[in-house]
Amino acid sequence: GRYIVSGGTLSLLEIGQLLKAHFGWKFPFPRNELPKAAFKVIGPFIGFSREFVELNMGYPIYFDANKSQKELGLKYRDVKESLVEHFQQLLDDGVIKQYIPWNKQPKFELNISPAYWRNDLGGVLLSSHLILGLAFS
Repeated sequence: GRYIVSGGTLSLLEIGQLLKAHFGWKFPFPRNELPKAAFKVIGPFIGFSREFVELNMGYPIYFDANKSQKELGLKYRDVKESLVEHFQQLLDDGVIKQYIPWNKQPKFELNISPAYWRNDLGGVLLSSHLILGLAFS
């Protein structure tokens, strides 16, 4: 048979909160959750169709490893402990190098352009109206 081999389930926001608690603000861990309705508006500008957002966002994923524990006798380490140790190993091996100094944290800046706004992802939004865009410095 097939087995789910997992020590637990964490959302991306929970992962971000856990890593931030151990490593501070030096890395761009997820800090907030964007509501599905807001992502439906923003998504098409960064390559996600509204249909994709509707079908894939907002559905939690849970893993149940009871079958592998009962039938195979597996015991799992705590998923939070494993995650913190894995991230530390990535740092130690030099896989993750970019520390973000506290004074270089993203700041919101209001850009107003009558013709277009180029976002940090390389996309250009064209409009005959004024566009209010948020840029990160």
